[in-house]
Amino acid sequence: MKRPRTTRPATYRWYRSFRAAQQAAREQGKFIFVASTRPGCGLCEKLVTRTVPQVEQEILRVAIPYRYNISRPENGRIDGVIRGMTRGARLMPLCGFVTPDARPIRGFSGPTTASQLRGYLRDAETRFRRR
Repeated sequence: MKRPRTTRPATYRWYRSFRAAQQAAREQGKFIFVASTRPGCGLCEKLVTRTVPQVEQEILRVAIPYRYNISRPENGRIDGVIRGMTRGARLMPLCGFVTPDARPIRGFSGPTTASQLRGYLRDAETRFRRR
């Protein structure tokens, strides 16, 4: 019988205010990892509870995690940036990396493995450092 996968809680917190995430990113010289999720979305929950915890230390080294409900965006500007970076996406979550000034770095969407997220993160870090 196959054992169910267990999830471990993240040791960091997702920022729920984009303004607070921006401030932290500026102070720490980091960019922002944005996850636009929807309650009840299985792929969104998998990203948050399984994928991100596997990569959390790498994320925290270079980025500030910010998450919002796509059904009720806290900040319309960042929602527009994320939707723009993931135009044509067919699956949730919509995610991306942005500068502290909300300029797009790199977007991605749908089911994402830890390995893929690491690749996106490295690419975003390279692009961010070039600016």
